[in-house]
Amino acid sequence: IIPDRLLPEWHFRFARKGRAIVAFSGGIDATFTAIRHGRKLLGASSHSIGAVLSVQGFDIDFANNRDFDALVRRTQPLIESLGLHRHLLRTNIRTCEMQNWGHSHGAQIISALHQFSHEFQYGLIASSRPYSQLINAWGSHAATDYLLSGEDFEVVHDGAGFLRTQKVKMIASYPVARSTVKVCWEGAEQHTNCGRCGKCIRTRLNFLAIGDSNPPCFDTPFELGMIEDLTVDSEGGLLELHSIIDYANKAGIKESWVSLLERRVAELEAPRAELESVGLKRERDDLRRKLKMQVTKTERLQARLAAIYDSTSWRVTNPLRAASKGREWLRRVVLKSRK
Repeated sequence: IIPDRLLPEWHFRFARKGRAIVAFSGGIDATFTAIRHGRKLLGASSHSIGAVLSVQGFDIDFANNRDFDALVRRTQPLIESLGLHRHLLRTNIRTCEMQNWGHSHGAQIISALHQFSHEFQYGLIASSRPYSQLINAWGSHAATDYLLSGEDFEVVHDGAGFLRTQKVKMIASYPVARSTVKVCWEGAEQHTNCGRCGKCIRTRLNFLAIGDSNPPCFDTPFELGMIEDLTVDSEGGLLELHSIIDYANKAGIKESWVSLLERRVAELEAPRAELESVGLKRERDDLRRKLKMQVTKTERLQARLAAIYDSTSWRVTNPLRAASKGREWLRRVVLKSRK
């Protein structure tokens, strides 16, 4: 890569001037960020959003033009209601498989935002984890995303002060957003929500926790049996389920789905706890084995030293060693007297 020009050293600035562009996938986090700043819900503290950026090649495959176009149509009513312009970008970076998506998606999203540094002064990337549930081994993080800023374009990690259920509560107050939200990445139809994968069910539970049992973003009604089929494939997914349970308990919700979810989470945690127990046992046994080897090695060295001390050669040469120590002592005495 040959640079066009070299810029002076960049220094982070808290005061942001100009307009911002928002990374927008249509999910809960991006929708929350777009609404709260697009609607100026923070008053003077709201960011000045000029546009959103939707990328084909991240959640929707690079070659899947049909579903990407359908997603654009699905979410366009929300974008128009906020009075925002939408930029579209296509990239095949995920097909290269150079990095694990879970570990690098933040950098890839931010690199897409940087393509518009000639038009916007900074970009917003919506938080995927709240401050209370941060996961270090994750591609987007409140403590590091801003480090991918540049002299001409700053990056802002937005919304980490809110739980996912709190974000859903705000989104649910906007009828358009209730219809446009798209969270699913496992379904065969990539422009819509399958309604039954782990992320879809967790999102349904977010809506349930705020009293919205069947938001129109899902094509099928919620069923209690979905909780029994619930699976998690990451630490973040399990933390989110705990967060939903805590939210429901604090809100005094006594509906059957809460107890079902508590039981299911306990079932999901049991194998993890067993694995952790097995892992600790293996670690303990490994330390015991290493300690035993070290004790054996020490005993062998002690036996060799005892054999040396008992040997004829050691006894014969002992006076010489004593004389050598005596000479060394005498030399020190003489040197000390000369001082």
